[in-house]
Amino acid sequence: MRAIGVWVIFAASPLLLGAGPASRILALYPENAKAQAIGPLNAYVKGKYGSGVISLKLPGGEILEGQFEVKARRSADVHDPALANMKGPSGITVRCEVTNDRANTHGSGVCRFSDGAEYRVVY
Repeated sequence: MRAIGVWVIFAASPLLLGAGPASRILALYPENAKAQAIGPLNAYVKGKYGSGVISLKLPGGEILEGQFEVKARRSADVHDPALANMKGPSGITVRCEVTNDRANTHGSGVCRFSDGAEYRVVY
């Protein structure tokens, strides 16, 4: 399967720390048969101060849009979770839940589509 270019505005590294606008590439790997039918996706993150907009272009051209937010806990023992929700014109929705490492430079999680596709997110 070929990787499908996707752009997403999501949370990562300086975004979480309030360092101003930043961007990052995220890798989305299929976790189930529905997602494998679509193939792996690449995501591009952009935002600032722990929140922003998120968008994702599906293979058929539909663009899903929404918001993300990082729930900073400010504890050395706890990883910061981030949530994102998107919706497309056809009604499909995506909910992503990721956990950032203590340095907020890397993390992983899952994106679940309303049609049942599930992706592992790594950045």
